Amino acid sequence: MSKMKFFCIGINHKTAPVELRERLSVQVEELNERSADWLGGIAMISTCNRIEFYGSADDQTSVDQLIAYWGGLARLAPAEFKPSVYSYENTAAVHHLHRVASGLESMVLGEPQILGQVTRANETAI
Repeated sequence: MSKMKFFCIGINHKTAPVELRERLSVQVEELNERSADWLGGIAMISTCNRIEFYGSADDQTSVDQLIAYWGGLARLAPAEFKPSVYSYENTAAVHHLHRVASGLESMVLGEPQILGQVTRANETAI
């Protein structure tokens, strides 16, 4: 039996130009229960400067399926944006989430709105 891992995948102002971030922007309503078929749950943070997915999965295949699903929603092949995608697992994903929530990963250091966006992502997680 495989061990579940907590993960984060995303793009932000450091890894992708605004044009790509705009193309990959999706609304939480576009995510559906289908993602629950291969993930243990998912939350999304989507702002003008970042799109990130947090969740749990039992293997890399599940994360790759999420990337393909994300590309399908945006009508982009994964090869068109995967070089801009970063990923973290377990402790590194939690560390990154804390940096995001505290505004340390924002264009404007300490941006206060991001904590509210993280809270909303948790409330709308599927």
